Amino acid sequence: MLWTGGSADYISPESGFLIEPKSRAYMVESFARIIDELASQPALRHQIGVEAMKRVTQHFLWDKKIKNIIEVYREAIESKHA
Repeated sequence: MLWTGGSADYISPESGFLIEPKSRAYMVESFARIIDELASQPALRHQIGVEAMKRVTQHFLWDKKIKNIIEVYREAIESKHA
């Protein structure tokens, strides 16, 4: 059984790696390749870490989520009264 979820909503090409869940063997091979790549390239590790932190800060902190939800409700109310 393959599991798929919303990973693409959280990870961008700049902030991490997405592995297509083709098969268990494919996923294991892909994870191993990526781990080797990251182990041998400190600059890449750093770059991905920086981009991941930017992404979290811009999209996934609670204050950002709350502001987005309030904006959705505000737009819904305004469109209903228009």
